[in-house]
Amino acid sequence: MQCNHCGHELKLRAEFCPNCGQRIIVSMDDIIASTQEDRASRIGESLTGKLRVGILVMIFLFTVLLGFIYLYDKPLLFDGGILPGFQANANVSVTSGSGTLEKPYVDPRPQPPIPPAAVRALGYRRDPIRTALNRANGGPGPQAERAIDNALAFLQKKQDQDGGWPVKILSGRSWPDGETGDFQWGRVGVSGLVLLAFFGDGHTWLAEDLRQGEHSYADSLRRGIKFLIASQDPETGRFGAGQGERVHFMYNHGMATLALAEACALSGDAELKARVEKAVAYLVKTQTSNGGWNYYGHQNSDDISVSVWQVQALVAAREAGVAVPDETLARAAQLFKKATKGDRVVYRLEADDNIYTPSLAGMALMMRPLLGEDSSSPELKVLAAKLDSFTPVAKKTWGRDWVPSSKDAPDRAKIDPYMLYYCTYGMFFLGGAEWEAWNKAAMETILSMQAIDGSWRLNDINTFKGGTCYSTALCVLTLQVHHRIVHSISFKRPREDDPDNK
Repeated sequence: MQCNHCGHELKLRAEFCPNCGQRIIVSMDDIIASTQEDRASRIGESLTGKLRVGILVMIFLFTVLLGFIYLYDKPLLFDGGILPGFQANANVSVTSGSGTLEKPYVDPRPQPPIPPAAVRALGYRRDPIRTALNRANGGPGPQAERAIDNALAFLQKKQDQDGGWPVKILSGRSWPDGETGDFQWGRVGVSGLVLLAFFGDGHTWLAEDLRQGEHSYADSLRRGIKFLIASQDPETGRFGAGQGERVHFMYNHGMATLALAEACALSGDAELKARVEKAVAYLVKTQTSNGGWNYYGHQNSDDISVSVWQVQALVAAREAGVAVPDETLARAAQLFKKATKGDRVVYRLEADDNIYTPSLAGMALMMRPLLGEDSSSPELKVLAAKLDSFTPVAKKTWGRDWVPSSKDAPDRAKIDPYMLYYCTYGMFFLGGAEWEAWNKAAMETILSMQAIDGSWRLNDINTFKGGTCYSTALCVLTLQVHHRIVHSISFKRPREDDPDNK
């Protein structure tokens, strides 16, 4: 309300104007109008405040909703179980230097698959996916990466002129020759293991790797693949041709087929695929009625240690687009179930020697999930509980410049890279606390025992037969456990309060 003399703004019930001092004379209509105007002003201020609060609440709710959507769609970090925490569906692009890769990779598995394939075209072995998998799966980090790089550089230097790798104890202070002279028949298998070590970190012989210059292994890999191809019988498809029946040639065949299948999956090369198809046909033909394989490809026995390489080869071949009969893999799965006897695994079904062998337990822990079994099954937990007592432990003095001596050689010989490879992958598939404990011990042991030149000069009985390249390749493959195999089998992870998970 305003003064009718000077126009000064007045309070509603003012009798005299504070500005001019005159008595205020107003009509009832002016008082009513002023009252309505004041009330409208207060209502407007109240609505403005409520509107501001409402807008802030909406912004907060919208932010919470976005965060929920992001977390719901984001994979959980891996605790070592069957599913890695990093979703590696997409393949890292690799282009063939020979120009034979014309079509994108197509999953060849039937619906429903028996069992589903275990890897996804191997593109995840290249960065940035490889680094993310290592981080999510508890990898030992930069130290392991340096160890692998040094080992691969060592293996590249030891490659023979014909493209293969030697079966021998390589030069070192006071190192004996071992028994490698009687195991030269295994050169094809050892060469396959070395190639797998390179493929495990995504190295290829393709155009983009050739451009890396002195840091490239492309030429070595190309020569190594040619060596394997030259060792394959063009009629039967068997690797290690011409060696007769006196040697355990199925080791060669499994390791070489696995290496060539991974090379095919990385490159999409049509010629390599044809070679793998022949090798797979030979495996299907030589599988026994129990679902396994033996040293000589006969039908009269099953050897668990030989069979594990054939199964890995078949899974990798399927991933490379090669047709593998479901029945072949289903029968192999039954073999490893039959071979499991409580907390141990037998070497042969027909000859149970009642001896506990850690490497055999690791093979079953790796193969059974690889062939489709739920890794939380009670039988696998029993195997893992027993294996826990064989967790590797190395002394600091056993690495670097260690030389054989009668004092500590027997204890050091218990560090077997063959056992470490299978037990580490088996525990990786199992996951949980057992995996975490094993992972820490195995990584520390392997890293501490690497020699200065990048090799692993171990003195276990198998290394004295297979040689330094054999032991070095297996140690590299074990260090690659956190990214080398990505399972596509989706299992429900056991809950902490699940009685079966105790």
